[in-house]
Amino acid sequence: MKNAVQILARLVCISLFVLATPQNSSASHISGGSLTYTHLGNSNYLVRLDLIRYCAGINVGGPFNNSDSIQIQVRNGCNDAIPVNKWLHRVTIDTLTLRCLNLNAFTTCNGGQNPGELLYRWEGTLQLPTPAQASGCNNEWYFSWGLNATTGFCCIVSNQSVGGSASYFIDAYLNNNRIGGNNSVTYSPATIPVYCTATPIRMRFQATDSNGDSLHYALTPHLTAWQTPANYSNGLSAQSPFIGGVASMRMDSATGIISLSTNNAQRAWVNIKTSEFREGVLIGYTIRNNIVNILPGACANMDTVTFAGCDSVVVPSGQVFYNNAFYRDTLFGLERCDTVRVYRVLVTQSVTGSRIAGAKHVFPGSKHMYRAEQFGNVSVFNWQVSGGTYSTHASNEIEVDWGVAGIGTITVNCIDGNGCERTLTDTVLINNSVSVAEHPGKFTVVYPQPAAQFININALVEMQLIELRDLSGKLIQAFETNESRSSLDLSAFAAGTYFLRIQYKEGSWSTHRILLQR
Repeated sequence: MKNAVQILARLVCISLFVLATPQNSSASHISGGSLTYTHLGNSNYLVRLDLIRYCAGINVGGPFNNSDSIQIQVRNGCNDAIPVNKWLHRVTIDTLTLRCLNLNAFTTCNGGQNPGELLYRWEGTLQLPTPAQASGCNNEWYFSWGLNATTGFCCIVSNQSVGGSASYFIDAYLNNNRIGGNNSVTYSPATIPVYCTATPIRMRFQATDSNGDSLHYALTPHLTAWQTPANYSNGLSAQSPFIGGVASMRMDSATGIISLSTNNAQRAWVNIKTSEFREGVLIGYTIRNNIVNILPGACANMDTVTFAGCDSVVVPSGQVFYNNAFYRDTLFGLERCDTVRVYRVLVTQSVTGSRIAGAKHVFPGSKHMYRAEQFGNVSVFNWQVSGGTYSTHASNEIEVDWGVAGIGTITVNCIDGNGCERTLTDTVLINNSVSVAEHPGKFTVVYPQPAAQFININALVEMQLIELRDLSGKLIQAFETNESRSSLDLSAFAAGTYFLRIQYKEGSWSTHRILLQR
């Protein structure tokens, strides 16, 4: 049965000039940035500084005015300035997108009236002292940028959180004691964050970590100088930087998603620290900050679309849908102009498959019947078998002639009249002598690898407990079961490497390494 998906009306792209306040015409203002690093081997690091320049009514100046090279500061864990090569060289200047159709060509960066921002990037290689040379200061390092080693650059864009004359200072931390060094997180491509007052807001300054470290997100005070927090205005704080959003604002420390509602049009300054932990030890942090623009009015959407009642819906990047089972945010959530569509999917799963019935431990050369049981309105069954050959007895039933000893698989893809699909896979042990009861972990299959959201576990005996642990062995979450197959939704956990530790009902354990990617 097909179910209607209601999409709110067309999003109105409103000029940010309703929020504009007078700007200093002699300086260039910063509306965000980040400072990150990549380990190149030994004590060498590539350091990257991104600065976002707000174009409206402000002359080019400061680091944006023919600054092909700029200098960052390096301190050790004893707070001493370190005399190393600290010059970064400009590599790119990119125009940030507003995500409103046909408007990006006419921004304040090129003579138009729509909000415009430019992203400037500088990169450079630093050679840090060796651990022996860093003796007494724990081989810990701080990278920073401002006007100089202790003073921030004036100024950030006028906003309601920390005012319009606050200086800009940004830092990053590295614990270089770990073998192999550390890569900081990298942040998703910058855009101009635009939201509306009459719509619930979800924003995410998403970070990824190539080392698979555990990430922790936190709202942290903006710095105006070295170790000097900004003074927040209007009774606001780093943790609550939005006027009218204090009561409703929430931040998920595991995903970096910020949610709030406010009826106040404003510019807010959001400062997020992403900390990396390896085996329970803080090995680095970086900062990403950005002006967030909230416009008056409702963010509505484009048109009306109807979907079949499938248990999952593929949604274009940057869009969101809800259903009665789970919520998936494919990019930033409710954000920006014109690309936002809210799909309210009223799901009645028409593909309600249960299991593949049949023998899971067979002898080489034997024949066995397998049936897709307890399915709903399914009209098509597509079978695949590895480790043997099969013949079809009915659309939902096959006979398999198993081959030589090894591991076989049976997969059935079921499609109903609405085009909705569900795929089930079972493993079969083909063996003359090995007892599954004695070695169940050898025959457990965990897939897909890597996984984006769901991880599937197929065992040949019943499981009792499934534990998700990080690389340090710390227990993240435990799942109880009494089945031989299980599917776990891991969408709430950060990307990275984890271990699944499985306890079987007969008492043995097995451990499986998994990789989550977003």
